Amino acid sequence: MKNTRWIYKEKNIKNIPEEIKKININQDILSIIYNRGITSKEKIINFLNPDINNISNPLLLKDVDEATNFILKSMQNNKKIWIYGDYDVDGITSSSLMVLAFRKLGYDIEYYIPLREEGYGLNKEALAYIKEQGGDLVITVDCGISSVDEVQYANSIGLNVIITDHHEINNNIPPAVAVINPKRIENSYEFKSLAGVGTAFMLVLNLFKANNIKEEAYSLLYIVAIGTVADIVPLKEENRIFVKHGLKLLNSNENIGLKVLLKKLFENYATKKFNTYDIGFIIAPTFNAAGRLDDAKKGVALFTTTSIKEAEIISNDLIENNFQRKSIQKTIYEKVENEITKNHLSDKYVIVVSDTSFHHGVIGIVASKITDKYYKPTIIMELKDDGTAVASARSIEGFNIIEALIETKDLLIRFGGHEGAAGFSILQKDIPLFEEKINEVAKNRLSSKDLIKPIKIDKTIFPYDISYEFFNVLKKLEPFGFGNPKPIFATNNVSLKNIRLIGKDRSHLSFDIETPCTTHKSCVWFGEGELKEKLDVHKKYNIAFKLDISEFKDKYYTKVYTADIVESKKEYSSKYNYYNYLYNYKFPIKTIIYTKHKIDISDKLYIKLDKDYSSIPVYNNKEIIGFFNETTSKLILNLNELYNKKFDLKISNITKTDSNFQILIDIIEKKRFETYSYKPGVIFKEIKNFLIGDFEYNSFQKKVLSEFIKNKKNIMLPLQEGVGINTIILSIGIYYWITTSKKSILITEKKLDDIFYEYFDIVDSKISIKNKYNFAVYYDVIPKVINNDTPTIITLKKIINIKNFENIINNIEIPENIIIVDDNNVESLEKDNKKIFYIELPNKLKKEIISNLKNNMKNNEKIYSTNDIKLFL
Repeated sequence: MKNTRWIYKEKNIKNIPEEIKKININQDILSIIYNRGITSKEKIINFLNPDINNISNPLLLKDVDEATNFILKSMQNNKKIWIYGDYDVDGITSSSLMVLAFRKLGYDIEYYIPLREEGYGLNKEALAYIKEQGGDLVITVDCGISSVDEVQYANSIGLNVIITDHHEINNNIPPAVAVINPKRIENSYEFKSLAGVGTAFMLVLNLFKANNIKEEAYSLLYIVAIGTVADIVPLKEENRIFVKHGLKLLNSNENIGLKVLLKKLFENYATKKFNTYDIGFIIAPTFNAAGRLDDAKKGVALFTTTSIKEAEIISNDLIENNFQRKSIQKTIYEKVENEITKNHLSDKYVIVVSDTSFHHGVIGIVASKITDKYYKPTIIMELKDDGTAVASARSIEGFNIIEALIETKDLLIRFGGHEGAAGFSILQKDIPLFEEKINEVAKNRLSSKDLIKPIKIDKTIFPYDISYEFFNVLKKLEPFGFGNPKPIFATNNVSLKNIRLIGKDRSHLSFDIETPCTTHKSCVWFGEGELKEKLDVHKKYNIAFKLDISEFKDKYYTKVYTADIVESKKEYSSKYNYYNYLYNYKFPIKTIIYTKHKIDISDKLYIKLDKDYSSIPVYNNKEIIGFFNETTSKLILNLNELYNKKFDLKISNITKTDSNFQILIDIIEKKRFETYSYKPGVIFKEIKNFLIGDFEYNSFQKKVLSEFIKNKKNIMLPLQEGVGINTIILSIGIYYWITTSKKSILITEKKLDDIFYEYFDIVDSKISIKNKYNFAVYYDVIPKVINNDTPTIITLKKIINIKNFENIINNIEIPENIIIVDDNNVESLEKDNKKIFYIELPNKLKKEIISNLKNNMKNNEKIYSTNDIKLFL
């Protein structure tokens, strides 16, 4: 279909350490986080809760202390301070941050943003100008780390320099008063991926701390968030904290200029919940357009203005600049595409295109788009009248563009950037030789596999998870961005129906995906309209996609945005994986219904499971008030049919809109036993049905229950997996709770399933038990004192002898025709059509195997099983 390779990053949740699995979070989300290299309990918890208080001490960055002291002394002596920035969004936000921060400190400063024609970084002409204007101290932001000669020049004219930068260090450290860079090897600070604005913020934070107004620094995080997202640095560690909290401030900050611009860009500004997409694709490009086509100082002027009128004028200019940028970008892109086609440039390792008509402010965007389309390192150059060329380079995974440029630096006038993006200047006469050398470098470093675009699958999911419910679970991973991308999921063996072209130019694809359990409509594959004729409605496909939610007429709709489609090569579809998914499905399920009925949050809602409904109706006082969506309905019906699960509903929130009430509902697996019986035998049978359905207690469970309930004996049990000890304990606990209306006591150091908390007071072994209970359980705990008046069960890994306790050993025998296998072997045995028993099998299939077991023994038919079969023998 396309030249792609799928890389599955997922690790089976069973292989994740037990300590990590105990973190209270959806297991799918946990596995995604773990697979992204966040593997310690502390880091996972910090990732899920990006707390401002977890921002590292700025003094861990080399020279922050020196810079702070020098700035404070300069302020005391009324020195003229200038900020020297850059013309991209990181530079604009860094400069603006500094101006606003010094304003909060009660000190006026000036700023200088070079025009794009001046080139990146410090230049001597600008430094001379600042000195002429009376400047005493220059603080660089997002630049300066490569400016050794320029800093020496500044020193020679009596101009002090403090550098804050985050770019790679490819030379000696400039001789400045202080040089703050997260990539300095002298740092005690371990995170090396701050943006320029993040690096500047760490200095601001220390300045504010020195002035005892540390908390006020956090009010500027909205501007740090914009620059951090725009500069495409990994959204981890501090960056994640900055962005998480900065997004919340985008419509509640004090910045007049930003408010005016955002109101023009977003109709629902006042109520909008901003995300990284809004920054990366709407806000940042608007600011960037000024630096690309006009003057980046407009961006700083907007951030720092105190005049609504001025903010209106600048905002309109920025929006107009962005419209112009889009038009110029489209023209350049078409010219580059023509050059690639005409000269077969896509056959080369590195695509290099140059032209006099290209605009240096836009070539970086075009290079990114070409790289994404052809998956080749791409360099686009503007040929200038003075015989030089200005270039923007973008790269692919596994090819460090800066390292490649270092190998060609004898041909370059200047260069700088990151692993994946760089810029440089070169003499036009040297371009042919440069193109030859850069391709040679790439040829030596890249294999043919490296040039196949990777589609990185975070997790294979079942179609049930293409839902509003699962999307809300995913929100725990936000904010998304570079280093923490929105997850790509895969769903296998789907059919594509209703395939059609969409969009103004009919360049996009839309289709429905069908599986035996669900249908999802209007899936979109952007920019791939040419593949329509290659998709066959009669074939099965694997689809890779991102999940999103859209709102239309006050209702939410699940959106599937396709990343790739490949023909399914496996006809076999694992029933084990499917049953395992359903059997272990985590509750609550958070869903939404829409109704015209006015509902109170305390109202009792319920459902009736009826296969005649494609969407399950929700009742309030015998009246249908709404319906679950089709996907959730099918999930609930299957869980009930296959495993006899029952459900309760709880309203978590109600939102009134112009057209309906949106009712947020938690679907909870029923854990509370109910009965109308009074006879002990009937009650116990109903408890059994509640816990294990219409299966029978196994021989071990029967013996324990008989000795405890009928013979009133205290019991000592071996703590073993797969023999049903939890069912024994719950059976007795529920029985006492029903017959006495009192909970029993359970002493343990373990975290048990939620159902135990319904029927037991659970305490650890350090708490002394003063109240009298109907029943006591010591779960993997040796009692210090035993109350002989309370019936007691003790379960330990190693049996010990205690007076007046009956030791009951597991007496379950595995029939000879049953071959016990490990969980990891189930799928391969199932694929070979072996008869196999495992706990996740639907109840009906488990019963069939158990009921036929005696016949199987007579004819000696082999049955493969996990240890779980002990529960039923």
